[in-house]
Amino acid sequence: MGIGGAFAILNYFYLEYQFQEQRQLDRRLLSRQVQDLLDRSTTRLQQIGSLLASVGGFASALTGENYAGLRQAANVFNDFQYDLDIERLELFKPNARLFWQWRGTPTPAQVLGPEEQATVIQVFREEKPLSLLLCAQHCTLSVYQPVLSQGRVVGVFSLSQSIAQLVVEHRSLTGSDLGILLADDAGQNAYSIPKWSMRIAALTHLDLLAPFLKNVSEQSQDAVTASEDIHSWKGRYYAIDVMPLKDLLQAEGSVLMISDVTAQVSHIRRAARDGILLSGLSLLTAELLLLFLMRLPIRQLRRLADALPMLAQGAYTEARQQLAHRTSSLNDEITILSATALTLSHPVEEQALAITHKTTELAAERDFVQGLLDTAQVIILTQTSQGRILTANDFVIQITGYSQTDLNGKHFLSLILESKVGDDLEQALLGLWNGQRKRLQHEAELLCRDGTRRFVVWVHTRLHENNPDGIAILSVGLDVTDRVEAENRMIWLANHDPLTGLYNRHRFQQELERQFLEADRDSTRAAILLFDLDHFKDINDTSGHLAGDALLRKIAQELKNRVRKTDIAARLGGDEFAIVMPNQTAEGALAFANLLNQRLTEQPLKIQQKIFRISASIGIAMIPEHGTVMDEVMANADLAMYQAKDRGRGRAHLFSYDDQSKQRISERTLWKQAIQEALTARRLVFHYQPIAIIDGRKIRFFESLIRLKRADGSLISPSEFLEFAQLTGLINEIDRYAVEANIRLVTEFVERAPAGAVHVNLSGSALTNRDWTVALKSALKNNLLTPDQLIFEITETAAIADFGTAKEIMEDLASLGFRFAIDDFGAGFASFSYLRHLPVKFVKIDKSYVTNLMDNPQDRAFISAITTLAHGNDIEVIAEGVENEATLLALGELGVDMAQGYFIGSPQPLIGD
Repeated sequence: MGIGGAFAILNYFYLEYQFQEQRQLDRRLLSRQVQDLLDRSTTRLQQIGSLLASVGGFASALTGENYAGLRQAANVFNDFQYDLDIERLELFKPNARLFWQWRGTPTPAQVLGPEEQATVIQVFREEKPLSLLLCAQHCTLSVYQPVLSQGRVVGVFSLSQSIAQLVVEHRSLTGSDLGILLADDAGQNAYSIPKWSMRIAALTHLDLLAPFLKNVSEQSQDAVTASEDIHSWKGRYYAIDVMPLKDLLQAEGSVLMISDVTAQVSHIRRAARDGILLSGLSLLTAELLLLFLMRLPIRQLRRLADALPMLAQGAYTEARQQLAHRTSSLNDEITILSATALTLSHPVEEQALAITHKTTELAAERDFVQGLLDTAQVIILTQTSQGRILTANDFVIQITGYSQTDLNGKHFLSLILESKVGDDLEQALLGLWNGQRKRLQHEAELLCRDGTRRFVVWVHTRLHENNPDGIAILSVGLDVTDRVEAENRMIWLANHDPLTGLYNRHRFQQELERQFLEADRDSTRAAILLFDLDHFKDINDTSGHLAGDALLRKIAQELKNRVRKTDIAARLGGDEFAIVMPNQTAEGALAFANLLNQRLTEQPLKIQQKIFRISASIGIAMIPEHGTVMDEVMANADLAMYQAKDRGRGRAHLFSYDDQSKQRISERTLWKQAIQEALTARRLVFHYQPIAIIDGRKIRFFESLIRLKRADGSLISPSEFLEFAQLTGLINEIDRYAVEANIRLVTEFVERAPAGAVHVNLSGSALTNRDWTVALKSALKNNLLTPDQLIFEITETAAIADFGTAKEIMEDLASLGFRFAIDDFGAGFASFSYLRHLPVKFVKIDKSYVTNLMDNPQDRAFISAITTLAHGNDIEVIAEGVENEATLLALGELGVDMAQGYFIGSPQPLIGD
């Protein structure tokens, strides 16, 4: 097939090559014939002109001597007009002015054109004949000859002949069609070709070829490019040869020689088709013959191919049955191969059985060695049947401090802390040593040589009997000390404040709830002490946060020393502390508070050569006199604390329903009503403040800041009503409202939403109450929201108040892709190492450190340290309260990532709000 196809292709290209070569010869021949025709026509006109010049007396007429010759010439033309094929005769004076003319056809006289005038002048000047192709209504070939008298030119006469005779003569000589195309100066007409801007001056078979040329012009840019291809037209094939008209005459245009090449093209295509058909038939015949010849060998080869995989899979009997069946009596290579495979199947089967047996023996040894390798970083011991240690790996020596000599012969129980060895564990180990148990798993504390303890999970496995080395038990221990300590730490952190070691807000609330249950059940009383430190911010501002942390630890230590075992002391956040004193009277609570203040006053805090006097404003509320629910009694204790502050600080105040307290309660009631109405009427609105990247100052986020809109349209800042929302328990509804409003903004009102993720502020209650996450997860589940559209801001005091619950809620949302930012960082004096355990992506430095950044080196050092620590934990830093260009530049130098403040942009309502 390949050879036949190659010959067919070569034959096609050879015929194509011959055709192109013949086309080159035809093109040169046609060009030469057109040239010869024009030359003969021009020479003929010149000869006729010379004859008429001698008969007509043109020279004497031009010089004014005799006009009789002109009439004689006109008579000659009239008699022989059709024989000579002359259309007109014209006589010009030296100034190119027409002197006399004769027309053989009744056509109107034409005004001498610029080309004719120039030609006449050129003949006068050069004194030699010239030819010119003129086309007005039709095209004529004109010859201009000088008229001589006494050796000088006295005039010029011209003879004009139609080119139709030339075209017809070319057709009769060559068999090809001839066309002359001129520039279409007069505009389009019935015989113009618009695409080429040419008109047909002369063309054989005009009715057939004029549409053909217009069709070709639509496919080719001009006549030259059209000559490169063979064109199909109405079932025929045509080749076009182009010759510039200026090569023949003084005229702009083209001479087209159109040849019918249908026979040649059809011959080439028929030859190619016949070659391909012949190759296809040859291939089909060869394939059929090959299939017939290979039918039996292929069948035998298929059986062999089916049998060999059976040998590989161990199906020796089936393979031998397949190989034993012969389909050919010929002793060819396939038959020999089948017989050889049949013979080899027996030794292969024997070798496979031997390998299987050996593999089984090696498997036990491999499993033992592999077990040792896989557990190289765990404790590996071997024991005798009496529980004596025989061998130990390096990991045992590393964590216990014992040498290999110390461990050899040592009883296994001596490694376990004696207080942790119970009767159950000892009996289980005895059963293992006696062979009553094959496997034992337990946990125990490993006692190291230096007295430290390691928590280990043990797995003991009894090995096969009659071991020559005396090894009866393999003991593998996994050191889980770090995990146990981490779990204990997390349990502790869930209930304690990491800085002071006191209970946190979450545990305090649990204990307070329990106290209410006891008071309701047993009719007991309890006192609630709520206090914060006086002038605590001044200590931080003057001596830094280390001083503030030291003071908080000192207060915590004093509380631990002073409270009873039944009392609950807690740090609620920042410098705010609380104590629950069960079975305590109001007088006893006041006495404790006053004594605490006295102790604080007597023990001033000395930091950096500075002495700080310490005092606290303590509010006291009683259960059940001052509240039957937690929110109520805490609110009243908070009111009492503010009463203590108002009376001069450094003192305690017992809540009472006096006029001033009633006024406070009334104010709280009014605010509660106002907040409830705003929630119902959806008059809690949000303004959005931009957060920009310092490097480049591009806006990246927007913080959503809540406002309460009164019925008259005036706005109330959050500092006026959020405190009462917290006291009245409405803060949870505000959190839910803020989250749902911003979800609607970024999902339903996209055209109004800011161009960037929205920071949503949440209260501390949001980290103990999951109600606000319901709408969030629903929008995410329904593909209405993507996690990168919202970022949730919480204060650092809220994050650590109930660390365990906060961490659980934050990690739950972080697993869905949401991000968190710590707001007002530095104001709550939390440890950064504590916060890095939370899934926090942004830290917002409190504006108190940014406002005086340019004048306070301590603030610069704090911001630099926080930025370094944050970046080390893959956390971005945002500075709040940026009010000028200098502060922004300084923050950029300190490595802060983003900035927020009135210099960047003030909070603004959305368009349409």
